[in-house]
Amino acid sequence: MDPSNYLLIVAIVIFILLSAYFASVESALSSMNKIRIKKHAEDGDKRAKRALKLEADYERTITVILIGNNIVHIACASLTTVLSVNVFAFLKESYGYSPTEAAMTAIATAVATVVIFFAGEMIPKSYARAHSDSLVLRSSGSLSFLVTILTPVAFLFQSISKLIRRILKAEDEPTVTEEELSSILETVEEEGVIDEDQG
Repeated sequence: MDPSNYLLIVAIVIFILLSAYFASVESALSSMNKIRIKKHAEDGDKRAKRALKLEADYERTITVILIGNNIVHIACASLTTVLSVNVFAFLKESYGYSPTEAAMTAIATAVATVVIFFAGEMIPKSYARAHSDSLVLRSSGSLSFLVTILTPVAFLFQSISKLIRRILKAEDEPTVTEEELSSILETVEEEGVIDEDQG
């Protein structure tokens, strides 16, 4: 097989790992314990300060994560298609075996979809939810760097999003409603985190 195909496989694996990174930091950032991270920041932890800064500008941070994730997924799908076409040509040339190009592409797409779903999305997100605080601290530096370099692109997408919201007259809703806050308090009381008087 052509050595360039091995490079394609390596590139696809790298993109799957990048997909796992974006999926895990997104999940970790949204489920981190803000009070605990704030305590680390007060104790002088620079990683915690960066994490809080990222969380404070959540819209820009999540836009950068989504941009990165989409770039990675599109690149992975494109490279998988190229690889499947190359493998199709190799099989035809070497063994006279000639599945249709469409069949090879469909198989490659199906395999890539399953691999990206499990290795690039589901497993990293499950891990991130279970270890959100430690993961958000470890990834705060790399994510801050990405947010800094992709800010112009994020600004463009945020502007488009705001324009669409204005056209559709979408109103910003409160982060937590009164009913939701009451429900949260009842839950933490039931779990014994706080007593009824504190609630």
